[in-house]
Amino acid sequence: MGQGFSSGNALFVYLDKPHYFPGDVVNGYVLLNCVSAFQASALVLKVEGYEKTMWEERVEDKRFDNDKNEWITDTRTNNYHGRKDFFKLKVPLSSYPQQVNPGQYQYGFTFALPVGLPGSFEYVDSGMCTGAGRTYYHTKAKIKYKVKAEAEVPGILKPNIRHKAYMMVHQRMVKPPSEVIASDNKHIKSCCCMDKGYANMIANIQKDAYYAGEVANVILQVDNKSEAAFREIQLELKRVVVLRADGAGYREMKDSMAKAKFPGVSAGDTLMGGAARVLSLPLPGTLQPTAMGHLVHSEYVLYVTLKAEGTFTSDAKLKVPVAIFANVPDYTQYNAPPPYWQPQTVMPAIQVAMPSAPPLPPPPQVMDDRGYQPPQPTYDGPSAPPAPGGGYPKI
Repeated sequence: MGQGFSSGNALFVYLDKPHYFPGDVVNGYVLLNCVSAFQASALVLKVEGYEKTMWEERVEDKRFDNDKNEWITDTRTNNYHGRKDFFKLKVPLSSYPQQVNPGQYQYGFTFALPVGLPGSFEYVDSGMCTGAGRTYYHTKAKIKYKVKAEAEVPGILKPNIRHKAYMMVHQRMVKPPSEVIASDNKHIKSCCCMDKGYANMIANIQKDAYYAGEVANVILQVDNKSEAAFREIQLELKRVVVLRADGAGYREMKDSMAKAKFPGVSAGDTLMGGAARVLSLPLPGTLQPTAMGHLVHSEYVLYVTLKAEGTFTSDAKLKVPVAIFANVPDYTQYNAPPPYWQPQTVMPAIQVAMPSAPPLPPPPQVMDDRGYQPPQPTYDGPSAPPAPGGGYPKI
């Protein structure tokens, strides 16, 4: 801040915390350092919360040209954009009848963030992604919250003096994590139609919600009654980002965020009860938290996969949605302006009235790799009894 005030007239927006949760009270200051007198009609505070999406889609359509007796490829480009404002306010902090004289001015403000806001999020992919006959470019998505101060200077050619500060908003874990048991009896096939039998999977997921940096623990029971051998067991966390645009634009992206491999299961082998496998997957501390907006939806899915030997033999897979939350330390100390800031004018804090957040939409269906919604596995409560063969091993 000192560097910003060293060369001329400047504004600075000072917030009291590095991060906030929906429903938190935000306290702050707008600091105006006037080195030389200037004309200004007003000093205003702008508070915004919004989500925004954009991407470019190129589609190739093939058609047969009878005159040339050949196939021709036509390429069309679709540009998608979306924006939704959660709130967008402009509040006057001060009016200036003539000019702003040299000195230091301090204006306080306070407001409460609406309950039910999605967390801050940002996704940027400037490269190229191809799939299903479509090529995507320049994909960007964000959920942002910011406070901006602006001294409105009269005259078209005279720029306003302004500064903005972004608020990092995290969704709060409102209830303790729950244990989840997912199970399915997978039909194993080779070459799409050759019956290999069934492999029964029961995955006991310790929690359905984690803080970034924690370890996901899974107890896996397998009753492999098939003729297929599984060379390895994979435990993988994938992020599914679903973007919508104004109108009908839709895009879905999947990224692998963490993966661990474990010894496989032989044909006819049984790993039930006390013989169950304990699988652990460390989660990166850099994971962006789950974000559930209207246009931007980012969630995580934990995959437990039995990878079959042979190229043409189907795998056995379970998937369970899990929530990721930001692992942020407690922060209660209020940050006052630094001691070298000595304002001659200190205005009392104004109360900014915030609207209620619009209700969030239901989460989108998570598609599988072939583009449709597969049957969901069975979810039992944490009191479900273990499968026959003895108790689960301890984690």
